[in-house]
This record gives sequence, C-alpha cells and structure tokens, in this order.
Amino acid sequence: IPDICLFEQICPGYEIYEHLVIEPKRPTLTLTLKELDQIRDHALAVARNPLFDKLCTKWHFILLGQSLGDDVRHALENQVVGDGNYYNAGNISISIFEWSKSFKTTS
Repeated sequence: IPDICLFEQICPGYEIYEHLVIEPKRPTLTLTLKELDQIRDHALAVARNPLFDKLCTKWHFILLGQSLGDDVRHALENQVVGDGNYYNAGNISISIFEWSKSFKTTS
C-alpha cells in the first residue's frame, strides 16, 4: 500500500486526471533494488488493474530515499526522459529521487 496518493483534475469540466503516488523511505535509507521493485510493483498493479482508468488518467510514481545504491544508480544511468526517471510508458511514469534533490515529474 503506497504511503501518499494525490490527484488533480487537469481542467474542470473535462475528465482528465493526474495521480501522484509517493513512496517516501526513511531519510537514512540508501535505495536498493528492493525499494525499486516495490515502487515498480505498485505501478504495475495499477497498469494491470481494469478498475483504474487508462485513457484519461496519468499516474506518476515517485520513490524517495537518502541516497541511491549502486544498482539503482546503474538502473537510472541510461534513462533519457529526465533526471530520476526510471520508467515512462503509456499513462505511467516512475521516478527515483534523493531527499536532498529537487525534482519535477515528466509528463
């Protein structure tokens, strides 16, 4: 179960929504593949579940930790979509950030 979920209706009167799911880890935790797998599993659960809208809703998943472990840093090295972006396809994006960094999601 994710820790923080927020949503926004993009334009009142239109059925277009964005959801932000934030998975904050304790400020002393170095993010490992375990945490990366957890946020990916949350995103895949949304993508596979027919109860969640796929046409008019965009989902942004964010994982926050103290620092990035070597495996997580390596997983982010070849991403070209944006700083911290791990996955971006269809209506779902996953980003990984350190607590000390500022960030913005990719649309």
